[in-house]
Amino acid sequence: MADHYDVIVIGSGPGGASLAQRLAPTGKRILILERGEYLPRETDNWDARAVFVDNKYQADETWTDIDGKPFSPALHYCVGGNSKVYGAALLRLRERDFGEITHAGGVSPAWPLGYASFEKYYDEAEALFHVHGRRGEDPTEPPSTVAYPYAPVMHEAKVAELSDKLTDIGLKPFHLPLGILLDQKADGTATPTSTCIRCAYFDGFPCLLNGKADAQVLCIDPTLAAYPNVTLLTGAYASHLETDANGRRVTGVHVTRGGVEEVYSADTVVVACGALSSALLLLRSANAQHPAGLANGSDQVGRNYMRHEMSVVMAIMTHENPTVFQKTLAFSDYYFGSDDWDFPLGLVQMCATTHLDQIKAEVLPKWLEWLPDLPFDQIAKHSMDFWLQSEDLPRADNRVYYRDGKVHLDLVETNPEALVRLKRKLGDVLDTIGWPAKLITRPATLGQDIGLTGTAHQAGTCRFGTDPATSVLNLDCRAHEVDNLYVTDASFFPSIGAVNPTLTIIANALRVADIIAEAGLYDRDGCRADRTVRAGAAVPSVQRARQDPQFFGRGGAGAGSLQTAPAGCRRAAVRAGDRDILFAGHHHRHRRPRGGIRDGRVLRDDRGAVQAVLGAGRFLGVRERQGARAVLGFPEEPVAGRWVSADRGRHRRAWPGAVSGRAVGLQPSVSHSAVMRSIAGFRLVSHDSARLAAFYRAIGFTVGATAPIAADEMALLELAGAGRRLAMTLGPSVVELDCYDQPGQPYPAGTTGADTVFQHLALVTTDIAAAWARAVAAGATPISRDGPVTLPATSGGVTAVKFRDPEGHPLEFLEFPAGSNADWSGAGILGVDHSAIAVADVARSIAFYTEQGLTPGTRGVNQGPTQVALDGIDDVVVGIVPLMPERTPAHLELLGYHGARKCAPPIPNAIAATRIVWHADRNALLRDPDGHIHELRSIS
Repeated sequence: MADHYDVIVIGSGPGGASLAQRLAPTGKRILILERGEYLPRETDNWDARAVFVDNKYQADETWTDIDGKPFSPALHYCVGGNSKVYGAALLRLRERDFGEITHAGGVSPAWPLGYASFEKYYDEAEALFHVHGRRGEDPTEPPSTVAYPYAPVMHEAKVAELSDKLTDIGLKPFHLPLGILLDQKADGTATPTSTCIRCAYFDGFPCLLNGKADAQVLCIDPTLAAYPNVTLLTGAYASHLETDANGRRVTGVHVTRGGVEEVYSADTVVVACGALSSALLLLRSANAQHPAGLANGSDQVGRNYMRHEMSVVMAIMTHENPTVFQKTLAFSDYYFGSDDWDFPLGLVQMCATTHLDQIKAEVLPKWLEWLPDLPFDQIAKHSMDFWLQSEDLPRADNRVYYRDGKVHLDLVETNPEALVRLKRKLGDVLDTIGWPAKLITRPATLGQDIGLTGTAHQAGTCRFGTDPATSVLNLDCRAHEVDNLYVTDASFFPSIGAVNPTLTIIANALRVADIIAEAGLYDRDGCRADRTVRAGAAVPSVQRARQDPQFFGRGGAGAGSLQTAPAGCRRAAVRAGDRDILFAGHHHRHRRPRGGIRDGRVLRDDRGAVQAVLGAGRFLGVRERQGARAVLGFPEEPVAGRWVSADRGRHRRAWPGAVSGRAVGLQPSVSHSAVMRSIAGFRLVSHDSARLAAFYRAIGFTVGATAPIAADEMALLELAGAGRRLAMTLGPSVVELDCYDQPGQPYPAGTTGADTVFQHLALVTTDIAAAWARAVAAGATPISRDGPVTLPATSGGVTAVKFRDPEGHPLEFLEFPAGSNADWSGAGILGVDHSAIAVADVARSIAFYTEQGLTPGTRGVNQGPTQVALDGIDDVVVGIVPLMPERTPAHLELLGYHGARKCAPPIPNAIAATRIVWHADRNALLRDPDGHIHELRSIS
């Protein structure tokens, strides 16, 4: 068998690629299997005949329809999957779409999870895929607390005129949310450095410039470049999945590559081939334990196929339409019904401009009776193009399956009347605004009248749910019948709504990635075996403990037996000599901490996972290794006030000493927190503290003496050799420069405020022009583009400038409006007002810091030209949340940049490893969820 991985992802489209990039920073060894190759970048990418008539990039496959007739499905096997040719309209399902809705054709079933379970992941998906849009325009959009990460793609003149006319008759047109790598000038045209150039070859075309926000460009390529733990194999067709003898775990992924059969294995297998191909893979994987197909005891694999009721409509008008980039407008006024029909109709959005070669190749004789005097080029010039879609309903007999070695796709329309009426509404609307048109339903980019061959919106073949008898996946998108198998494409959809599905696929993939990253150690049904564990064995999982208990870590657990837990409990314990050690699995997020075992005490996080155990007079930690956890024992009892590092592995945790048999832990999400009372100072890591101190002296700091760093602190930081600390002061603020015998990495080049490694110190001044001049003279490197800028009153009206010191540490000067900040008085550069840190998930960070005793202040969102100039980032949108300790003025601020890039946390001797030192209830060292380091000092 070939190499073993932590995670295998089959498919590199939005579902697989988004999950892989999300898991990459965990350090897990990830293998991505893609049956296709990279789609070639060539001039034919923008040739309408090559793309739509010759189907150059479409899979060369023949399937069979319900009547036994052959057809070619519009599938694209390449890195990035169908997203290489999608239209990049990235909309959220409406909040009502998650509930049961009655249509003319039947009932759209409710989802087992509501919109609230996906909201934060929609936010992150929009940031990841560079979605341009504007909140508040779409009357049916679901709630969101954050703005779109990028400003909407501006309308060209004719589309803007259409928008105004629709508004005049009482409709609510909105800017279509698009995933696009576009930087716009004030007039909406592309900037000279924009990847996207707003050409006519977008919707349905591969992008020659990689300006479309597809899965390859935004997930696969950046992840491979940044994370050596991730591997991509192309030309790798997953023929079937092999299971263990019980059929409960996938033990092998059989791959055909270059005509050679290969087998790969992983602890977790994620299938993300697209709803049709994923179902076919599971059906091909039938075995003695799963005779109807893998995970198909419900007989639901391949069934309930949906793809929307869709039409591309070309409106032929009397006036010309010179629009080049047309796909910028939509309206949803009839999404849930209209004044003349009680049932939902659907969504109208604009699509790509019609190309002459498309018209010539289509079924024109049907049209010519209406347009006898218009040549082909005039038809194109006088057309405006719309994409109409209504909800398709799940039906068990609409399914993909194998018969006689051939793929069959059975499909009957489920809700056609809605689409007919939506098209009629569009005609009425155009008449009302004075643009009467002949509406021609034309062959589209993905099939005649977007019928059977149109698979762009494929969904629903492995629905998720709570009942294994009627669903394939559980609420985590894990197979009910296979413990390590997940599915993250649109297969899991119980219903499809009437909006494009890709953003929901991405959001769910991020959700499932978090579940996998945080997954517990055991099967959902708990341990069903009872066996002896040899001395020194650790139990990384119940499943693995049944087969091959392993030893890793130090100290070991001693001899004992694995105790069983009742079904559904998802926990087990090792009885080791005179103490019990409890292992806990993943619990639902809303569960509160529980604890307590015989002969010791337990600290758990809010998912029930053990973070520390004190038992039988020894301090025990929990260590992660390749996704598993092992017990760490320490040879001596902790002493009050001593630092104890409980993880020598990749993810560091630290616990202070325990007194009277009580364990105290600090870890992200741990409920037993050490309260941060006030900021004592800040520590910057330096390679040359004397040189760096000269810079800070030049901008107003008082530089003190250098002293050695205590050995126990060096041990806590897990740094060899010695260290030296140089103290500096600026007014009431203390900033220390730490220099180590073992130097770390320099500040990472090319990072911006949107990278989670970013952390700056904000220095208050009463004369920012003079302060900036001093910094420049001392050798500061600008971050801001044009020197100090004054932010709008809605952003506090402060004047600010950002820059870096000679070693790359980010800094900011702030000048508050006169009389607006009572915390600072005097003249000159006064002190450190706050440290601002970039975070990937603002809500998660707020929850973490609230547990540490900080109080969130008023949230704000900064954007616009002044923020662009300040941050040096185009199209910047940043959410700002102040977090206040008991004593101020110094405080912490969270920077939630839309499009934030998750970075690996810096090791403690890296230049980027800035630390905030806190007065707190006890001594501790901890990292926040993004890896920012905090050092807590007891004030008792």
